[in-house]
Amino acid sequence: MSTAELLTRLRDVHAPPPVAWWPPAIGWWWLAGGLLLALGLLVLASWLWRRGRQRRELLRALRRLHRQPPEDDSQRARELAALNTLLRRRALALAPAEEVAGLTGLAWLHFLDNTLEARTFSEGPGRILLDAPYRPTVEAGDYDREALFRLAERWLRHARRRKRR
Repeated sequence: MSTAELLTRLRDVHAPPPVAWWPPAIGWWWLAGGLLLALGLLVLASWLWRRGRQRRELLRALRRLHRQPPEDDSQRARELAALNTLLRRRALALAPAEEVAGLTGLAWLHFLDNTLEARTFSEGPGRILLDAPYRPTVEAGDYDREALFRLAERWLRHARRRKRR
């Protein structure tokens, strides 16, 4: 074959087909995965932060209450009523209102014990909450104020939702 014949058999130069946009290169998959992971972590962190907001607010209120020691017996009764209200607000977040709202006396103390899994309310310093929030006056010697506030703080920090049956 001659050179002229070979040249006639050659085809023209063709450009390669354009690069398709799908499937993307591996770097784009890594970027998309990283963005989804970051978004998921952000949503989880936001949910956890909002979930603990009430507990943090109640702990701040408890500290404010603790910083203002009562001067007389009627203020002690009001302080115990306020402490009881703080515990109730948290209890309503942990269990259905039908289960918690009507609890008084020993039933209320047993609920507090069960959510903390200890007997410190019905048999310990929390026993003063049995009737003191409903009395007009409470004497200083009737209870250990520091132990009661430590117990209330521990309960607010560690009480967990009760398992549904």
